[in-house]
Amino acid sequence: MRTAIATLCVVVMAVSASGNSPNIVNGLKAAREIGAATISLLGFDGGAARALSDVALVIESFNYGHVEDAHMIIGHVLAQHLRECLSGLASR
Repeated sequence: MRTAIATLCVVVMAVSASGNSPNIVNGLKAAREIGAATISLLGFDGGAARALSDVALVIESFNYGHVEDAHMIIGHVLAQHLRECLSGLASR
Protein backbone atom coordinates (compact mmCIF):
# COMPACT_ATOMS: atom_id res chain seq x y z
CA MET A 1 0.00 0.00 0.00
CA ARG A 2 2.82 2.44 0.80
CA THR A 3 4.28 2.09 -2.68
CA ALA A 4 0.98 2.88 -4.41
CA ILE A 5 0.39 5.98 -2.31
CA ALA A 6 3.91 7.37 -2.61
CA THR A 7 4.05 6.64 -6.33
CA LEU A 8 1.03 8.88 -6.79
CA CYS A 9 2.26 11.59 -4.39
CA VAL A 10 5.92 11.84 -5.44
CA VAL A 11 6.56 14.28 -2.54
CA VAL A 12 6.06 13.49 1.14
CA MET A 13 5.75 16.44 3.51
CA ALA A 14 6.31 16.19 7.26
CA VAL A 15 5.51 18.75 9.96
CA SER A 16 6.93 18.38 13.46
CA ALA A 17 8.01 20.76 16.21
CA SER A 18 10.78 18.52 17.54
CA GLY A 19 11.54 16.45 14.44
CA ASN A 20 11.86 13.40 16.67
CA SER A 21 8.33 11.97 16.66
CA PRO A 22 8.59 8.25 15.83
CA ASN A 23 5.73 8.54 13.31
CA ILE A 24 7.45 11.40 11.48
CA VAL A 25 10.87 9.71 11.47
CA ASN A 26 9.45 6.37 10.32
CA GLY A 27 7.35 8.06 7.63
CA LEU A 28 10.37 9.89 6.25
CA LYS A 29 12.41 6.67 6.26
CA ALA A 30 9.65 4.85 4.37
CA ALA A 31 9.40 7.71 1.87
CA ARG A 32 13.12 7.59 1.20
CA GLU A 33 13.04 3.80 0.76
CA ILE A 34 10.62 4.15 -2.15
CA GLY A 35 12.35 7.15 -3.68
CA ALA A 36 9.85 9.86 -2.77
CA ALA A 37 11.15 13.39 -2.25
CA THR A 38 10.81 14.62 1.33
CA ILE A 39 10.10 18.13 2.56
CA SER A 40 9.85 18.90 6.27
CA LEU A 41 8.71 21.84 8.35
CA LEU A 42 10.52 21.44 11.64
CA GLY A 43 11.26 23.30 14.84
CA PHE A 44 13.90 23.31 17.57
CA ASP A 45 17.10 21.95 15.94
CA GLY A 46 15.23 19.80 13.40
CA GLY A 47 15.78 16.58 15.29
CA ALA A 48 16.26 13.27 13.48
CA ALA A 49 13.86 14.35 10.70
CA ARG A 50 16.28 17.01 9.49
CA ALA A 51 18.79 14.46 8.19
CA LEU A 52 16.01 12.41 6.56
CA SER A 53 14.62 15.35 4.60
CA ASP A 54 15.63 16.46 1.13
CA VAL A 55 14.45 19.94 2.07
CA ALA A 56 14.11 20.94 5.73
CA LEU A 57 12.75 24.30 6.77
CA VAL A 58 13.70 24.60 10.44
CA ILE A 59 12.24 27.23 12.76
CA GLU A 60 15.16 27.46 15.16
CA SER A 61 13.19 28.13 18.32
CA PHE A 62 12.58 25.91 21.33
CA ASN A 63 9.23 27.58 21.98
CA TYR A 64 6.40 25.33 20.77
CA GLY A 65 4.10 28.31 20.24
CA HIS A 66 6.55 30.11 17.98
CA VAL A 67 7.28 26.97 15.98
CA GLU A 68 3.60 26.06 15.56
CA ASP A 69 2.66 29.63 14.59
CA ALA A 70 5.40 29.71 11.95
CA HIS A 71 4.29 26.32 10.60
CA MET A 72 0.71 27.58 10.39
CA ILE A 73 1.74 30.68 8.43
CA ILE A 74 3.84 28.60 6.04
CA GLY A 75 0.92 26.20 5.59
CA HIS A 76 -1.41 29.08 4.69
CA VAL A 77 1.09 30.49 2.17
CA LEU A 78 1.54 27.07 0.54
CA ALA A 79 -2.21 26.46 0.39
CA GLN A 80 -2.82 29.86 -1.22
CA HIS A 81 -0.10 29.26 -3.78
CA LEU A 82 -1.51 25.82 -4.58
CA ARG A 83 -5.01 27.30 -5.04
CA GLU A 84 -3.62 29.90 -7.42
CA CYS A 85 -1.71 27.27 -9.41
CA LEU A 86 -4.72 24.98 -9.63
CA SER A 87 -7.08 27.79 -10.64
CA GLY A 88 -4.64 28.71 -13.42
CA LEU A 89 -4.67 25.13 -14.66
CA ALA A 90 -8.47 25.02 -14.60
CA SER A 91 -8.74 28.13 -16.78
CA ARG A 92 -6.55 26.66 -19.56
